[in-house]
Amino acid sequence: MVGVTRKSPAELSSAWPDGESDDRAGEVARRIVLVLREGVDEHGLRGFAKLVGVNHSTLLGVLEGRTWPSVQLVSGAELALGRRVWPEL
Repeated sequence: MVGVTRKSPAELSSAWPDGESDDRAGEVARRIVLVLREGVDEHGLRGFAKLVGVNHSTLLGVLEGRTWPSVQLVSGAELALGRRVWPEL
């Protein structure tokens, strides 16, 4: 069985993460990252990753658009920030 290759979130935006994506999933990931940046700005990368419950390298990969945000990361960020992270499109 051949695996399906999908583009990274950054590959779906012309200017990650500030430029909008025409891809719906890419746009969701981009908007999540914009909220995650607020947590990093307030707590630092390692501090926010610890609050969220993920490794800092996992968080960095999402912030850079190399990897897709997981449900664990999003739900942990919502608890840490006390607000919704998943965007409405």
